[in-house]
Amino acid sequence: MVDSSAVQPDKTLERAEQSELVHHLVDCLPEEKRKVIHLIYGSGLSIQETAQVLHIPEGTVKSRLHHAIKQLTQAWQELASEWESD
Repeated sequence: MVDSSAVQPDKTLERAEQSELVHHLVDCLPEEKRKVIHLIYGSGLSIQETAQVLHIPEGTVKSRLHHAIKQLTQAWQELASEWESD
């Protein structure tokens, strides 16, 4: 009997590839946005903590985060449409 809760190898590979792609897309962001993404999602800092680390207002952190996520979403959607057309 096969354990249905076990992750299938192809799904594991797909997730790894997606993770690698997301990291690449983040690396392509401008430095100021990339730093905010790394501090919040990579290090788990709050908006306030990120602002303190970067010595910028919290509003600037929120703005950079918003624009970074918007840019990442757009890049991901462009890649997805390319995959669909292949």
